[in-house]
Amino acid sequence: AALERSEKGFRLIEAGIEAFTPGQSEGPQTFRQVAEYFSKGHFQDEYPDAVKKRKDPKSLALSAKRLEAFYPELGPMLFSEIDKAAVERAKKRIPKVGPNTRRAYLQELRRVLNIAAEPLGLVPHALAIAIPPKAPRKSFVFLYPENDYQLISSGRPPFARRFLYAYLSRTGRRIHEVLLGTWGHVDLKAGVVRVEADWTKTRVAQFYDLDADVLEALRLRHAALQPKPEQRVFVSPGGRPMNRRSVLRWMIADLKSVELNKARPELLDAGEGEQTLRVHDLGRGTFVTLARAMGRPDRWIMDRTGHDSVQSLELYDRVTRSARERNLGWLAPMGMALGIRGAVSIGPLWAEGQVYGLGQLWSIEDEKTGKPRGKAESDSVLRERHRTSITEENRQNTDAREGVSPPSEALGPPSTPNVGQSSGPADPVATALAQVELTLAKAIDRATEAGEWATVRILASELEARRKSREAQRTAGVTSLESARARKNGDKP
Repeated sequence: AALERSEKGFRLIEAGIEAFTPGQSEGPQTFRQVAEYFSKGHFQDEYPDAVKKRKDPKSLALSAKRLEAFYPELGPMLFSEIDKAAVERAKKRIPKVGPNTRRAYLQELRRVLNIAAEPLGLVPHALAIAIPPKAPRKSFVFLYPENDYQLISSGRPPFARRFLYAYLSRTGRRIHEVLLGTWGHVDLKAGVVRVEADWTKTRVAQFYDLDADVLEALRLRHAALQPKPEQRVFVSPGGRPMNRRSVLRWMIADLKSVELNKARPELLDAGEGEQTLRVHDLGRGTFVTLARAMGRPDRWIMDRTGHDSVQSLELYDRVTRSARERNLGWLAPMGMALGIRGAVSIGPLWAEGQVYGLGQLWSIEDEKTGKPRGKAESDSVLRERHRTSITEENRQNTDAREGVSPPSEALGPPSTPNVGQSSGPADPVATALAQVELTLAKAIDRATEAGEWATVRILASELEARRKSREAQRTAGVTSLESARARKNGDKP
């Protein structure tokens, strides 16, 4: 018996030496040698029919990390020496993780034991490892548009972090893809972002479009920083690259700082079968849920988020129905919600009329000025100014200012169809009124760029009153702006 124990001890010592001096034997023999050979992808290349090939280096790295947990118990052992008792001891080495993650550890262990039997033939049969069924997915949470606005419009979290939160929830991209992006990956002219193949799960380079408000915010940020192409787009308040762990820690602290944990306790205090808010949910979950609730096609969403199958989006079905029933709408325009000076975009055109907080955003000021926010104007005024300043109507009226006769439909904004239209020559009075409205709209744009918000409100009110007057003339026969105002106040014309 003593002799057998001595021989076994010598074999273990020899196996331990081989584990740290690979290549000395004919091939991998011990558990550690086979596990390391597998986690480097060598078996997938040598035995493609027996070992499933993994193209993602990150997946291989994760396998290596999980298999390391078993090395203290199984590492130097030959497979002929591994029995059920050794496997049970190895299981106790798995760290305290969730049920599905523990299941993944056991799958890696079973995979190595199977490879030892086939195709390596180190043992006649693989040792059976019981794999528990996959635990049901927990119900996840996402940010409502009002929550998103409360988080990013508050001046409490540093601007760099709020800028990241706003971008994640409006693009739906994975956090690591966003943090790796540099200004060289962003085409600020076309509004397209390039994602490197090494960053994606599918190992294929991707491109995704930016909505108007997100592109505007990036352009203004770029103009303010004047960064080099190789610099990261999202950096910490101190100018250093961000990492996922830090972002999660910041997010939790920032949610508490704006008291979102009180408004929605489930964000940070999950119950049975629930998942607290993760960075993944803040960005990807929020974007996909709200976009589907708004009726955006699945393929449109996949083009932006990088999902490679519609089945992946079906995981959001339940929360999507809830968001649709609540009529949550879309997120507030990024630049205006963040208080970036010069931001005028009111969000994507497909979400017009359902964007959160346009009234609140109308008079928002740059947080650096320290000035209080003024009274909010109506959504209709904001939409009218936006249409007049950046749409085709503006270009048509520019021709009129230069002496070119405008089309008849240019005499009324899109919200008041057929105003001023006629089958005959254009009315010179109506043309002059259109010129006045155009001048007011351009003055609003200039005042917005200069940050003169009091002037903006006065001009916007005047523009709204003039357009309501034209509508009143068409529908009720009111003949002047003064009579329209008198009628609004309840006086006789």
